[in-house]
Amino acid sequence: MTNVLYGFLLRRNDPDSKLAAQSRATFYVALTRARYSVAIAMDWRSASLPAGFSLYQVPAI
Repeated sequence: MTNVLYGFLLRRNDPDSKLAAQSRATFYVALTRARYSVAIAMDWRSASLPAGFSLYQVPAI
């Protein structure tokens, strides 16, 4: 599932995505119903982040 979700995030509007319609809908609800913020922990490798995403930087102590 993680590889499928990774591919879906990188190619959001790809009609050939292997992410099932129900999984897409559930993921959409999870992202859009968050009250404050959402975190997605993934190894983005060398790929650029999807539009609207930003990397969290741990504050220096």
